Amino acid sequence: LATHPPGSEAVQQAIIVVNGATRADEKYFRDMVRIVGQRNKQEHTLVVAPAWGEKRCSAADWSRGTSSQEYSDAQALLWAPQDFPFPTIDVRSWIFGGGSVQGSHSFEVLDSVVEWVQANYPRLQRLVVTGFSAGGQYVDRWAAFSPEGANGV
Repeated sequence: LATHPPGSEAVQQAIIVVNGATRADEKYFRDMVRIVGQRNKQEHTLVVAPAWGEKRCSAADWSRGTSSQEYSDAQALLWAPQDFPFPTIDVRSWIFGGGSVQGSHSFEVLDSVVEWVQANYPRLQRLVVTGFSAGGQYVDRWAAFSPEGANGV
């Protein structure tokens, strides 16, 4: 989910918001968009919310048909379901940097989101990565263990 199309010259700052354990990515996205709007920063602020899907789907299905033709046949990464509240801690979960069914690790995925934002918004001056609850814990781990996070993004 993203508020501005790639290449937007208006974007000067970006906020990547990571959802908590319940994977309510759309809710966190809407909440952050609302907060940015309350501060009248929506014109120059990109909000992005990555999702950790539990069901197989194509990019077109995921984006409700708004995906470009180039990516419409691509399959979204699939992550193992996470019990909530956590009866056991599964360090293979996306929350701990674990791998998707296809083999991509969640820290690598967030690295790719950061790189994509930096590459696609030419006037970007500031990038914030934040999260709520388990998403905040995930962002802390990502910042500590990922090359992108360690670079002070």
